Amino acid sequence: MLSLRHHIASLLDKPLVAIASHIHFDHAGGMHEFDHRAIHAAEASALRTGDDYEALCTPAQGWVRQADFAQLPYPGFTVETYTLTATEPTQILQEGDVLDLGNRAFEVLHLPGHSLGCIALYDPQSQELFSGDVIYDGELLDELHCSHIPTNLATYERLQKLPVETVYPGHYRIFGQSDYQQIIADYMEAKRQPGCPLKQRTQSLNS
Repeated sequence: MLSLRHHIASLLDKPLVAIASHIHFDHAGGMHEFDHRAIHAAEASALRTGDDYEALCTPAQGWVRQADFAQLPYPGFTVETYTLTATEPTQILQEGDVLDLGNRAFEVLHLPGHSLGCIALYDPQSQELFSGDVIYDGELLDELHCSHIPTNLATYERLQKLPVETVYPGHYRIFGQSDYQQIIADYMEAKRQPGCPLKQRTQSLNS
């Protein structure tokens, strides 16, 4: 069986804390392998109980796809039998927490919208952002059952004011300040156009 923990152990000689940027299976599916596990308070229960629905890994949701596996985790693995392994968080993260690594420190930013418990880690000295699924250079998923476009817009308004030099996202390529601002601007413009989900939702509430 492939093990993320065992692979990383060969690269490090210091204690390790696994931090889930959010509960979705492609970001939290290996958390049970680690002794020290951190996740935002809003999604701690889902990790604790192994909530497949919140992790987007029920067969009906269709997000765990056989074609996405370059190598199967173990012989006989199928996407229909995949499940999020329940594990107890050893650390509950909140907005403003600081993770001190000794030679650098990261601030926890709670940035919901894609899901309720999305976080990013921010180094104010280097202005580096480890963004998970909050922002990346690709189609931003904001219409999942756990997503909320108005909240995501508020998150992007906050990010727009955050000094960022480099973004290390959970998917796709690393990018810099110029692309960071462009991705934010493009998203905000698209979601505020007539006919976008936010506009339609606002009109419905006003009618």
